[in-house]
Amino acid sequence: MSPNKEEIVKKLKKLPLLESLNNNFEVLNKITEIIYIKNIKPGEAIIREDEEGETFYILYAGKVEITKKTRHNDSFTVDILNADNNSCFGELALIDDELRSATVVAINEVTLLAIDKSDFIKMGNNNTKIGLEVTRVLSKIMAQRMRKSTQDMITVFDALINEVS
Repeated sequence: MSPNKEEIVKKLKKLPLLESLNNNFEVLNKITEIIYIKNIKPGEAIIREDEEGETFYILYAGKVEITKKTRHNDSFTVDILNADNNSCFGELALIDDELRSATVVAINEVTLLAIDKSDFIKMGNNNTKIGLEVTRVLSKIMAQRMRKSTQDMITVFDALINEVS
């Protein structure tokens, strides 16, 4: 499945990640210029935990499983993402140079809209307004995740205190 530009813009408009941009056709059209399509077979890894990565993925069609390893090298499922839910992953690769934090594997035939970091940076350098808008959105997502992580740590801490008491 290879979506055309119009279908890609429709998908971008549905993404919670780009929600604040969904009426800005200039930005959405610029983003489509740096997107390329990747088709993945069932069982194929898209991202591997602890490997370098420089690509952000939007799930256009299909389902993926996100897994992480424990300290004992056991694997557990963190989430299952479905294209129908307007899911994306790997967005931090556009911002930092850290290793991937999880593994993502195709459950069935998957079509991805992919953006490489170098193209994202070039787009932002060529149009600072667009770069700023998208970076603001990514920053908001990271802030939300940080707040959730902090709340999760408090929950775990409270559970440990209750267990000890």
